Amino acid sequence: MVEPIRLVVWDLDGVFWSGILTEGGHTYSHSNHHIVIELARRGIVSSICSKNDHDTVKAILQARGIWGYFVFPSIEWTPKGPRLKRMIEDVQLRPQTVLLLDDNLLNLNEARHFVPDIQTDDDGFIPRLLDSPLCQGKDDRELTRLKQYKLLESRSADQAVSDDNIEFLRASKITVAIDADVEKNVDRAIELINRTNQLNFTKERLPDEPAAAREALLEQVRSYSMQAGLVRVSDRYGDYGFCGFYLLKTSRGGRTKLRHFCFSCRILNMGVENWLYERLGRPRLDVVGEVLTDLRSSWYVDWINVGGRSGEGSETATKQQGRVLIRGACTVSPLSHYFQLTAREVIGEFYQIKDYVQIRRDHSLMLRYGIEGRTSEQRDIFDKLGIHDEDFQTAFADSSEEPMLRVLCNWADFHAILYRHKFTGLLVPYRIKRLGKKNNRIDPVSLSEGDGRLEKLSETARQSMRYLRENFDFVGGMPKSVAARTWDVIFDALPAGNPLFIVAAPEDGMPEKWLAATNEVNRWMRSAIARHPSKLIFPLTLEQIAREGERQSAQHFDRTVHFRLYEEIWRRYQAAISMPSPTLQESNLGGPSAASVFSRVLSFLKGRPNRSNRFPHPRQGSSLV
Repeated sequence: MVEPIRLVVWDLDGVFWSGILTEGGHTYSHSNHHIVIELARRGIVSSICSKNDHDTVKAILQARGIWGYFVFPSIEWTPKGPRLKRMIEDVQLRPQTVLLLDDNLLNLNEARHFVPDIQTDDDGFIPRLLDSPLCQGKDDRELTRLKQYKLLESRSADQAVSDDNIEFLRASKITVAIDADVEKNVDRAIELINRTNQLNFTKERLPDEPAAAREALLEQVRSYSMQAGLVRVSDRYGDYGFCGFYLLKTSRGGRTKLRHFCFSCRILNMGVENWLYERLGRPRLDVVGEVLTDLRSSWYVDWINVGGRSGEGSETATKQQGRVLIRGACTVSPLSHYFQLTAREVIGEFYQIKDYVQIRRDHSLMLRYGIEGRTSEQRDIFDKLGIHDEDFQTAFADSSEEPMLRVLCNWADFHAILYRHKFTGLLVPYRIKRLGKKNNRIDPVSLSEGDGRLEKLSETARQSMRYLRENFDFVGGMPKSVAARTWDVIFDALPAGNPLFIVAAPEDGMPEKWLAATNEVNRWMRSAIARHPSKLIFPLTLEQIAREGERQSAQHFDRTVHFRLYEEIWRRYQAAISMPSPTLQESNLGGPSAASVFSRVLSFLKGRPNRSNRFPHPRQGSSLV
């Protein structure tokens, strides 16, 4: 299948102009001059491969004002075949998208020998060039693509004379900015998905028809479990624009998988794809077909700076480097993705399912037990329920010198999942994964051994349920006195000067059966905040951030809401630490803010050096995401 043209390579004598320059002169072609300009306006760039004197040709084309429209021109007296091969490698295009125009059959055959997949034609094709379906391109009146290839040309020229490629990359000051507002540039994302090949790792294409492609991609990125970003690359040579796109799915427990991961070849050999894959935590990636980059390699990319959302330099990112803890379930697990792109370390403590038993890290009691510890008798009880010591491990009370921003979600508190041990009074949040579609309403204690809903469970899960039935009574929701004590333990454990953002349960738009419980849980939380005025605690709710039509269900919101939550947390965080007075004003998020900001927080967040450039790899549970 013949592919659309992205680069036209012109011979000069007898093709771009009439006559032979070194044999008595030439006749300049104004028609071909305008063809080169029109191609550039369609996003199709031009180059030159000619046997001629470089300086003479350059002077002629500069005088005509056309020299700047040619990228990677090759003008010398050596054979054309090897030069064409090197040119296509430098311009980083697939040979199938390159057209050579030459009036010499020997040159055309030589080109096909060195570059087998290149398209070729003679000067007779030029009058039909602009009408060819292969040369329609797309509207690029701003000459964006031409400008980007000129940047690549300058960069390649410097790289060619560099003795050390890694040092060249460091000196290039490469900056990568991630824009999560995919909807605003959806057509560019579609173009990257459908047109990239050599650096398209999943090759999951969208429909060819533009409207259908937009609908399909917007449907993919809408889900709260999806995180997406357009990758903008710049360096000291200039801005290359959006050169990459990724779509990442986050499942329960913080596990991640890339659905789309594709890049333009104009950033080949910069290390951007390696850097981003590492920064995303090396998620699962099923590579389809051949790609030019091996992401499994041990190539350590330490020369890329993190830019802001709009492509700014790395100054913003420097202010944001640090440690972040995110604890909860699917409501906050998407935040780990956005923090990973700017924070030095992200710790995720998420709800998980182990052998059908739900590990409810999104319940405040689980955090309290992790902070207070458990007696040997309590550990034995939890073990028999399928909840083990590693499920209580938490970094929440970490009081090391380096401060940590914490994000906590306790939505499980309003679910009726608490059981009390008959002999010790130990309260346990407990639920089994598969007990029918209305899992929320089933009390495992009330199920008989012969209940058909237990058939799909493993024997280990059935044993834990037997132990629950024999030794526990159903309590349901969180008792007020227990909630008050639990919040006091949590807030007392929060190190001074370390901010805590609590993503409270929604109070608007919740079903009637949950409304009273969510309001009560949030009220208890706000009361506990009032009892700890010296702590930096900020409550937030997703419905305050969501816009009309961005709510998918009572508890789930569109992907863009989670991104704005991330931005809101950073905005309030930076505003809090920048206040000159040690006393913060009353928070307008539903509860009082803290009364003091400690100097070590300020010194760290205003530029303490990064202790490690390497981003940690993800592990499950109470670990790095």
